[in-house]
Amino acid sequence: MYQNKEILYDGRIPPIDPKYETIYLDKEYIVVNKPFDVNIDDETGERSHTVVKYIETEYPEQIGNVRFVNRIDYATSGLVVVSFNKKSTTVAMELFQSRETFKTYLALVHGHMELDESIIDKPIQYDTSDENSFKMRVVEDTISISNTNTNTNTNTNTNTNTNTNTNNNKKNNNQSTLSKDKSNPAKPSQTSFKVLERGYLKLNNSDQYIPITKVILFPKTGRRHQLRVHLSSIGHVIVGDETYGPKDSTVDRMMLHSWKLVLPFKHRSHIDVQCDDPFLKLTISQTIPQQ
Repeated sequence: MYQNKEILYDGRIPPIDPKYETIYLDKEYIVVNKPFDVNIDDETGERSHTVVKYIETEYPEQIGNVRFVNRIDYATSGLVVVSFNKKSTTVAMELFQSRETFKTYLALVHGHMELDESIIDKPIQYDTSDENSFKMRVVEDTISISNTNTNTNTNTNTNTNTNTNTNNNKKNNNQSTLSKDKSNPAKPSQTSFKVLERGYLKLNNSDQYIPITKVILFPKTGRRHQLRVHLSSIGHVIVGDETYGPKDSTVDRMMLHSWKLVLPFKHRSHIDVQCDDPFLKLTISQTIPQQ
């Protein structure tokens, strides 16, 4: 499934001319649709393209005022919220920290998922086997995937009701496991998903098709690499994820996109935004075409 066609392939090259889009703008906030394989900022000053440079070029009056409210991975595309002053940054970040925001992602994963919708409830901690201290991992001896039959609302981060006794058992298991390594604590992490489509993705410059599932994701928590690690842990690595899957020259990006975001402010109008689905441009067939 993850066959690498080019032995000498050493990873993707950053886009030469990435396309940004301003999704929302007012005097306090801007929401940008970030391209894939682009950093949001650059402390070294060596990168040609960053979200900061885009904002300060398009809106020079905001030079020096860019403050990130949320962050997404370098390889992930989609919505990033920026504030133009310290007070507004604090207010918006508190919404994220208190889990009052509604976040919706899209992803293409390897293989055909068996369940139509479910919740992945697995703690996440740093992967100590990674010399670069970049990767994360789940704690597998606590909670696995939970089968659900309830509908997931695509506009909200709804939680699925579960049996009270099951919740109590989960809580006890979590507490015992999370306290094992105080120097590298595993933090509770929950992701809901719903299958949108199962099919076969045509690879770049090839007649080969691979089985994929398109899913909508609702992260309840916001851990580092949470969606990537959770999906990998149930055997469905995100297509193009070269950190938790193999390097593959036939895929031009990681197929993870921050699609919708709601910030329900208490003392000003809400920010409720959505950007385009970049995966609609891909060739996905319901069956493998006859060669």
